[in-house]
Amino acid sequence: MELLYKLSFKNQEHWEKVKESLATVKDENTTYPFYAFVEVGHVPYDVMVEEEGELVNKMIEVDGNLVKEIAYHEDWAVDVFSKVEIPELSEYLIEAKTNYAHMPNGGNFEIINKLNI
Repeated sequence: MELLYKLSFKNQEHWEKVKESLATVKDENTTYPFYAFVEVGHVPYDVMVEEEGELVNKMIEVDGNLVKEIAYHEDWAVDVFSKVEIPELSEYLIEAKTNYAHMPNGGNFEIINKLNI
């Protein structure tokens, strides 16, 4: 089974430094312990407000239509796909859901996140 690491970094530069720390350079060729990654970036989330004791989506008007207001997490989210365990990534794991859009070829992945380590 292949591994999908759900990760969070301070920013994109932080991810780049960690990624480069995992690189192996041999004869001008650079390899990594993973075969792919997706920089998800600043993940959006719904802005919630309390109305009558219940949390509901905050709605705003855009071009005459009511839509959900969204905000963005400040961290830099990255999905890393690997065939081997990468212990160096454990400190960057996040809690994560179980269904994802970033699955290459609809693969069968063990999702590695804070909830299952």
